[in-house]
Amino acid sequence: MRIRFAACTTAALLISAISSSSGQSIDAIAGWLSLGYSPIGGLTPLVPDLGADATTQVSFATRTGTVKSTRRKTSVTVGALFSTRKYRILAEVGRMSIANCVDCAGILGGVDAIVPIESFIRTMRSDEPADSARELRIALNPAVGFMKPTRGDGKDWTASFALSLPLSTVIRFGNTSRLVPFLSPGLGMGRFNSRTNSQSGSRFMLGGGLALTNYFPGVEITAGFRKIIITGPTGTIVYGVGLTWGRH
Repeated sequence: MRIRFAACTTAALLISAISSSSGQSIDAIAGWLSLGYSPIGGLTPLVPDLGADATTQVSFATRTGTVKSTRRKTSVTVGALFSTRKYRILAEVGRMSIANCVDCAGILGGVDAIVPIESFIRTMRSDEPADSARELRIALNPAVGFMKPTRGDGKDWTASFALSLPLSTVIRFGNTSRLVPFLSPGLGMGRFNSRTNSQSGSRFMLGGGLALTNYFPGVEITAGFRKIIITGPTGTIVYGVGLTWGRH
Protein backbone atom coordinates (compact mmCIF):
# COMPACT_ATOMS: atom_id res chain seq x y z
CA MET A 1 0.00 0.00 0.00
CA ARG A 2 1.32 3.45 -0.88
CA ILE A 3 2.17 5.85 1.93
CA ARG A 4 1.19 9.41 1.17
CA PHE A 5 3.57 12.27 1.89
CA ALA A 6 1.49 13.44 4.86
CA ALA A 7 1.83 10.02 6.47
CA CYS A 8 5.58 10.02 5.85
CA THR A 9 6.18 13.42 7.40
CA THR A 10 3.73 13.00 10.26
CA ALA A 11 5.33 9.68 11.16
CA ALA A 12 8.75 11.32 11.11
CA LEU A 13 7.44 14.09 13.33
CA LEU A 14 5.96 11.75 15.91
CA ILE A 15 8.83 9.24 15.92
CA SER A 16 11.43 11.96 16.31
CA ALA A 17 9.45 13.74 19.00
CA ILE A 18 9.05 10.68 21.23
CA SER A 19 12.57 9.37 20.59
CA SER A 20 14.47 9.28 23.86
CA SER A 21 17.74 9.40 21.96
CA SER A 22 17.02 12.77 20.34
CA GLY A 23 15.37 14.47 23.29
CA GLN A 24 13.85 17.10 20.98
CA SER A 25 10.52 18.86 21.46
CA ILE A 26 7.65 18.75 18.99
CA ASP A 27 8.35 22.38 18.09
CA ALA A 28 12.02 21.66 17.38
CA ILE A 29 11.16 18.78 15.06
CA ALA A 30 8.45 20.87 13.36
CA GLY A 31 10.99 23.62 12.71
CA TRP A 32 13.48 21.11 11.33
CA LEU A 33 10.87 19.53 9.03
CA SER A 34 9.36 22.76 7.70
CA LEU A 35 12.80 24.23 6.93
CA GLY A 36 14.30 21.02 5.56
CA TYR A 37 11.38 20.39 3.22
CA SER A 38 11.60 23.85 1.65
CA PRO A 39 14.25 25.60 -0.48
CA ILE A 40 15.62 27.31 2.65
CA GLY A 41 16.97 24.15 4.26
CA GLY A 42 16.95 21.83 1.28
CA LEU A 43 19.34 23.69 -1.04
CA THR A 44 22.82 25.16 -1.04
CA PRO A 45 22.82 28.81 0.17
CA LEU A 46 22.61 31.79 -2.15
CA VAL A 47 26.06 33.27 -2.82
CA PRO A 48 26.49 36.77 -1.26
CA ASP A 49 28.24 38.22 -4.33
CA LEU A 50 26.59 41.22 -5.99
CA GLY A 51 26.56 42.49 -9.56
CA ALA A 52 29.53 44.28 -11.07
CA ASP A 53 27.63 47.44 -12.04
CA ALA A 54 24.56 49.43 -11.07
CA THR A 55 22.29 48.10 -13.80
CA THR A 56 19.97 45.17 -13.12
CA GLN A 57 21.43 41.93 -14.43
CA VAL A 58 19.17 38.94 -15.02
CA SER A 59 20.65 35.44 -14.97
CA PHE A 60 19.33 31.90 -15.21
CA ALA A 61 19.90 30.06 -11.93
CA THR A 62 19.62 26.50 -10.68
CA ARG A 63 20.35 25.02 -7.26
CA THR A 64 20.45 21.48 -5.92
CA GLY A 65 20.60 19.87 -2.50
CA THR A 66 20.97 16.26 -1.35
CA VAL A 67 20.66 14.69 2.08
CA LYS A 68 22.30 11.29 2.43
CA SER A 69 20.40 9.43 5.15
CA THR A 70 18.34 6.24 5.32
CA ARG A 71 16.32 7.69 2.43
CA ARG A 72 18.08 10.12 0.11
CA LYS A 73 16.19 13.42 -0.23
CA THR A 74 16.95 15.49 -3.32
CA SER A 75 15.79 19.00 -4.20
CA VAL A 76 16.32 20.82 -7.51
CA THR A 77 15.09 24.31 -8.47
CA VAL A 78 15.39 26.67 -11.41
CA GLY A 79 14.73 30.38 -11.42
CA ALA A 80 15.76 33.93 -12.29
CA LEU A 81 18.47 35.85 -10.43
CA PHE A 82 18.28 39.67 -10.38
CA SER A 83 21.55 41.26 -9.31
CA THR A 84 22.93 44.81 -8.90
CA ARG A 85 25.45 46.48 -6.63
CA LYS A 86 22.73 47.01 -4.02
CA TYR A 87 20.89 43.69 -3.88
CA ARG A 88 20.57 40.17 -5.23
CA ILE A 89 17.17 38.47 -5.50
CA LEU A 90 16.47 34.89 -6.60
CA ALA A 91 12.95 33.66 -7.42
CA GLU A 92 12.78 29.91 -8.01
CA VAL A 93 10.55 26.85 -8.31
CA GLY A 94 11.45 23.18 -8.34
CA ARG A 95 10.85 19.66 -7.09
CA MET A 96 11.74 17.63 -4.02
CA SER A 97 11.81 13.83 -3.99
CA ILE A 98 12.67 11.03 -1.57
CA ALA A 99 14.25 7.78 -2.76
CA ASN A 100 12.01 4.70 -2.90
CA CYS A 101 8.86 6.66 -2.07
CA VAL A 102 6.69 7.45 -5.08
CA ASP A 103 4.24 9.59 -3.10
CA CYS A 104 6.96 11.47 -1.17
CA ALA A 105 7.48 14.26 -3.70
CA GLY A 106 6.57 17.90 -3.70
CA ILE A 107 6.70 21.23 -5.51
CA LEU A 108 9.17 23.75 -4.07
CA GLY A 109 9.19 27.51 -4.40
CA GLY A 110 10.66 30.55 -2.77
CA VAL A 111 12.40 33.91 -2.87
CA ASP A 112 15.96 34.50 -1.59
CA ALA A 113 17.64 37.91 -1.28
CA ILE A 114 21.07 39.34 -0.47
CA VAL A 115 21.28 42.88 0.92
CA PRO A 116 24.76 44.15 1.90
CA ILE A 117 25.30 45.70 5.32
CA GLU A 118 28.97 46.57 5.28
CA SER A 119 32.01 46.12 3.04
CA PHE A 120 35.23 46.38 5.01
CA ILE A 121 38.27 48.17 3.62
CA ARG A 122 40.31 46.11 1.24
CA THR A 123 43.55 44.74 2.63
CA MET A 124 46.52 44.13 0.36
CA ARG A 125 50.28 44.36 0.36
CA SER A 126 51.80 47.45 -1.19
CA ASP A 127 53.35 45.40 -3.99
CA GLU A 128 50.05 43.73 -5.00
CA PRO A 129 48.04 45.03 -7.97
CA ALA A 130 44.65 46.53 -7.21
CA ASP A 131 42.71 43.75 -8.92
CA SER A 132 44.09 41.18 -6.45
CA ALA A 133 42.49 42.94 -3.46
CA ARG A 134 40.62 40.94 -0.88
CA GLU A 135 37.42 42.19 0.66
CA LEU A 136 35.38 41.08 3.68
CA ARG A 137 31.62 41.57 3.38
CA ILE A 138 28.63 41.22 5.69
CA ALA A 139 25.08 40.99 4.35
CA LEU A 140 21.50 40.16 5.28
CA ASN A 141 19.86 37.16 3.62
CA PRO A 142 16.06 37.06 4.11
CA ALA A 143 14.31 34.10 2.49
CA VAL A 144 10.83 32.60 2.26
CA GLY A 145 9.96 29.14 0.96
CA PHE A 146 7.23 26.56 0.68
CA MET A 147 6.67 22.96 -0.29
CA LYS A 148 3.42 21.32 -1.37
CA PRO A 149 3.11 17.59 -2.12
CA THR A 150 2.26 16.61 -5.66
CA ARG A 151 -0.17 13.99 -4.31
CA GLY A 152 -2.67 14.16 -1.49
CA ASP A 153 -5.83 16.08 -0.65
CA GLY A 154 -4.33 19.57 -0.82
CA LYS A 155 -4.17 20.03 2.95
CA ASP A 156 -0.49 19.13 3.29
CA TRP A 157 2.16 21.87 3.03
CA THR A 158 5.14 23.48 4.71
CA ALA A 159 6.04 27.17 4.79
CA SER A 160 9.15 28.76 6.21
CA PHE A 161 11.02 32.03 6.70
CA ALA A 162 14.68 32.57 7.54
CA LEU A 163 17.10 35.40 8.15
CA SER A 164 20.81 34.69 7.72
CA LEU A 165 23.95 36.81 8.08
CA PRO A 166 26.38 35.77 5.30
CA LEU A 167 30.06 36.57 5.83
CA SER A 168 32.16 36.41 2.69
CA THR A 169 35.59 37.20 1.34
CA VAL A 170 35.93 38.29 -2.28
CA ILE A 171 39.25 37.28 -3.83
CA ARG A 172 39.76 38.88 -7.22
CA PHE A 173 42.12 37.45 -9.80
CA GLY A 174 42.67 37.81 -13.51
CA ASN A 175 40.70 40.50 -15.29
CA THR A 176 37.19 39.84 -13.94
CA SER A 177 37.27 36.53 -12.03
CA ARG A 178 36.24 36.28 -8.37
CA LEU A 179 36.55 33.53 -5.78
CA VAL A 180 33.99 33.90 -2.97
CA PRO A 181 34.26 31.69 0.13
CA PHE A 182 31.36 32.36 2.51
CA LEU A 183 29.77 31.26 5.78
CA SER A 184 26.09 31.92 6.49
CA PRO A 185 24.68 31.48 10.04
CA GLY A 186 20.99 32.17 10.51
CA LEU A 187 17.66 31.50 12.19
CA GLY A 188 14.69 29.89 10.46
CA MET A 189 11.02 29.54 11.40
CA GLY A 190 8.42 27.38 9.75
CA ARG A 191 5.05 25.69 9.90
CA PHE A 192 4.29 22.10 9.00
CA ASN A 193 0.68 21.23 8.17
CA SER A 194 -1.09 17.96 7.38
CA ARG A 195 -4.60 16.56 7.71
CA THR A 196 -3.88 15.31 11.25
CA ASN A 197 -1.15 17.59 12.53
CA SER A 198 -0.07 21.25 12.41
CA GLN A 199 3.01 22.48 14.21
CA SER A 200 5.33 25.48 14.11
CA GLY A 201 8.92 25.78 15.23
CA SER A 202 12.25 27.50 14.76
CA ARG A 203 15.84 26.31 14.43
CA PHE A 204 19.27 27.85 14.02
CA MET A 205 21.03 27.07 10.75
CA LEU A 206 24.55 27.16 9.36
CA GLY A 207 25.44 27.24 5.68
CA GLY A 208 28.47 28.01 3.59
CA GLY A 209 30.35 27.27 0.44
CA LEU A 210 32.73 28.43 -2.26
CA ALA A 211 31.75 30.23 -5.46
CA LEU A 212 33.75 30.80 -8.62
CA THR A 213 32.46 33.76 -10.64
CA ASN A 214 33.37 34.83 -14.17
CA TYR A 215 36.22 32.37 -14.66
CA PHE A 216 34.02 31.35 -17.55
CA PRO A 217 32.36 34.54 -18.87
CA GLY A 218 28.96 35.08 -17.25
CA VAL A 219 29.03 31.84 -15.24
CA GLU A 220 28.95 31.41 -11.47
CA ILE A 221 29.56 27.92 -10.01
CA THR A 222 28.94 27.18 -6.33
CA ALA A 223 29.55 24.20 -4.06
CA GLY A 224 27.93 24.54 -0.65
CA PHE A 225 26.30 22.98 2.39
CA ARG A 226 23.48 23.73 4.81
CA LYS A 227 22.76 22.29 8.25
CA ILE A 228 19.67 22.86 10.36
CA ILE A 229 20.97 22.67 13.92
CA ILE A 230 19.34 19.81 15.79
CA THR A 231 20.72 16.85 17.71
CA GLY A 232 20.00 13.19 17.13
CA PRO A 233 19.71 11.16 13.92
CA THR A 234 17.76 13.92 12.17
CA GLY A 235 20.74 16.28 12.30
CA THR A 236 21.88 15.72 8.72
CA ILE A 237 23.74 18.07 6.36
CA VAL A 238 22.54 19.12 2.91
CA TYR A 239 25.22 19.25 0.21
CA GLY A 240 24.60 20.85 -3.15
CA VAL A 241 25.78 22.85 -6.11
CA GLY A 242 24.51 25.98 -7.77
CA LEU A 243 24.90 27.45 -11.25
CA THR A 244 24.00 30.84 -12.66
CA TRP A 245 24.45 31.87 -16.25
CA GLY A 246 24.24 35.48 -17.38
CA ARG A 247 26.21 38.69 -16.84
CA HIS A 248 28.35 39.06 -13.70
